[in-house]
Amino acid sequence: MAIRSRVTGLLFTLAVMAFIGPAVKYVNVLFTPATRWAFLMGLVGLLLIKGRLFVFMQRSRLGLLIFIYVFWCLVTILWSEVSILSFYKSIALLLITFGFVSAGRIWVHRSRIDQIFNYQIPIFILVLLAGIAGQWHGGNEVLLQRGVILYQGLTSNPNMFGSMVAMTMPLLLWGLYKAWGARRRRIFWGGALLLMFAFLLLSHSRSAILTVLMVVIGMLFALNLQRQLMMLLGGLLLTILALIINPQLLPKIETHYIYKSGTAQTGILYSREALWKESYSLAKQGGWFGGGYGVTIGETGFKEGLSTAGYGREKGNSQLAIWEETGLVGLFLYSLLIITIFTELMLAYRRSRILNTRAQLAILLGMQCGMFIQSMFEAWWVAPGSPEAAYFWALTGVCLGVIDNTRHEVIVRRRARQVSQKVSWDVR
Repeated sequence: MAIRSRVTGLLFTLAVMAFIGPAVKYVNVLFTPATRWAFLMGLVGLLLIKGRLFVFMQRSRLGLLIFIYVFWCLVTILWSEVSILSFYKSIALLLITFGFVSAGRIWVHRSRIDQIFNYQIPIFILVLLAGIAGQWHGGNEVLLQRGVILYQGLTSNPNMFGSMVAMTMPLLLWGLYKAWGARRRRIFWGGALLLMFAFLLLSHSRSAILTVLMVVIGMLFALNLQRQLMMLLGGLLLTILALIINPQLLPKIETHYIYKSGTAQTGILYSREALWKESYSLAKQGGWFGGGYGVTIGETGFKEGLSTAGYGREKGNSQLAIWEETGLVGLFLYSLLIITIFTELMLAYRRSRILNTRAQLAILLGMQCGMFIQSMFEAWWVAPGSPEAAYFWALTGVCLGVIDNTRHEVIVRRRARQVSQKVSWDVR
């Protein structure tokens, strides 16, 4: 049984890595768009053999909502403008959600409380490789107007590199939290965190920066008031010091991170406005039931195959893409799913009395908030094979596992209280 558990954990870690690896040069020799599905099928096959593929639904409203949402995406095949495409993508969604959410939940059940984020270690190593080795690789930068340079490391897109950096935050923040009382380990995790922050700033990815900001805010909630004040005071002092050393820092931040390639005249989000306008127009055409999962309304030129390369368009916003593809019904189910994730994490945080568990829940809540914000700028939600989608569903499985731990903690505490009351009554 122990060997089987280790195999499941190893396959879970490799499968998540396999969906992120294709974005990195050289690593994509092993983790290709084709082999990622082989790793996932291995994980799903093992869960199916062990009768654990539907673990995500056991005693979980969130799991039931995931099942209903996936079922609705499958139903849209019936009226899809490109039914074969909707079929392929719906099956991919089913494998991704069932496999990663169940495996993530099992991972937490079978891991020590201080190791639940360890499945992200390969992601951290991958980002470290992409960021450091990218310094000596040609084509690692993208030059925008006004001298803004975006760093992309060994990836082919600065936003993708920034997104990968954001994916390491739960592991690094948790590592620093655990190691706070041990000087050497604190230096290691703190140094790793600062390096990732540097990569994040170099990428200039605003959606990734917002994601990281949400995780950091979530982590702050897990700290006591004294530590919160220390962190805020330290951040304020560093900001003042930086402005004293470099008075041009604020104009630089405005140019590089607020407007990026735009200007005050064109606006902050000018690069997304045309994209969102088109997406909104097609979303309205989706009506109540949508044009079919994975479909771009009006485009029927999909060449049958396992890749959607050359079909469709960049949609730029997950919520509008959901409306276009699966209609207002799909958007409603999606909204219920997201609200349930946030609600259950917040309830678990309030109920838990174990500091480590509360810290984990705060990090998870922050990361899920960050992923939601990022989905407003990238339509990864309707791309089940994307790195962000694989990461999100794996993280959701981990969320379920930690919520289970909190539920068990509450039950144990209630039973202990009942025993204590019974003993007190007997003494009387």
